This record gives sequence, structure tokens and C-alpha cells, in this order.
Amino acid sequence: MVFLLITSRGRGKWIFPKGGLMTGKTPWESAAHEAYEEAGVEGEIEESPIGSYFLPITDERPQPVEVKMFPMLVTRQRDDWKEMGQRYRHWAVLAEAKRLITHDGLADVALLLAQRETSRSEVSPKTRTAFRTQ
Repeated sequence: MVFLLITSRGRGKWIFPKGGLMTGKTPWESAAHEAYEEAGVEGEIEESPIGSYFLPITDERPQPVEVKMFPMLVTRQRDDWKEMGQRYRHWAVLAEAKRLITHDGLADVALLLAQRETSRSEVSPKTRTAFRTQ
């Protein structure tokens, strides 16, 4: 199983694609849209989050924000996308993803998905599963 990581625009840290809710879209539709803009990927997004983590308090964000993680099975990856000049995109196995992700709680959610997919692989093996956050 591999995970899609992108760099944040501000500090260049490795993260999963994420974004806010969009008017007229469900949380998972918003997540899929952001995955397309930030990483140039499309696929089958799940309607239920696998888990969540919290963005910390900053000067711009006076309250912690819960970010829900929606898994996506990536079926298409574009060579060019909206934010390609602002971010790097990288596919990583679990061990590398855990090493690259520095945000508290984010790597834990990757582990949850890996454990879930490992238990499902006996029935329906999948590859290139990536996270998508709300």
C-alpha cells in the first residue's frame, strides 16, 4: 500500500491533501476536489472518514480545527495540475510516510488506513490508496 503525500505551501512539510468545506458539496466531494487541485489525482473517494487529527492554534487560527480524513482509491494521476508549481507530490509506503509526516496525529491516521486495508486485502486487494482530508 502506498500513500500520496504533498508538501504544504507555507513550510514545505509533507502532508496529505486537505482543504475546507465547499459550498454545495459534501465533505467527501470537497475532499476529492481538493485532491484534484492540490495533487492532480482523481479516484473513488469514501463517504465516511477513516479518522481525524487537529490543526494547532496559530495567529491566523485561534481555535484548533478538526480535519477529517477521507480515503481515496486513486484511479488517475495527471502530469499537470492546478497547484503543481506550488507543491511537490510523492507516493510513499507506510514506513516512509510515517517518517516524512511530522504533524502530530497525522501519521497515526495513515496507520489506521493501512491496518484496515491489510485486513481487507484477502477479499479485494487494492493498490495506490491515498488519503484525502477535509
